[in-house]
Amino acid sequence: MTFPDACTVAPVVLVTPRSESCTSCDNTCSATIHRVSTTQCVVNIRRLDMPGRRRGQQLQLNKVAIP
Repeated sequence: MTFPDACTVAPVVLVTPRSESCTSCDNTCSATIHRVSTTQCVVNIRRLDMPGRRRGQQLQLNKVAIP
């Protein structure tokens, strides 16, 4: 994930995966963050309910970077 503006120090980054707006989407996912720099970070998203299977939805990601 690339930040719109570079920070002076690496920010605290918070992310939350969320399902799209559908009533039949029951996938369970987690998100972890690593390699945070002043301009970007890497986010890993993993499906937990059926590891290795594709998601049946368009997963959304809520995010915030706090300098």
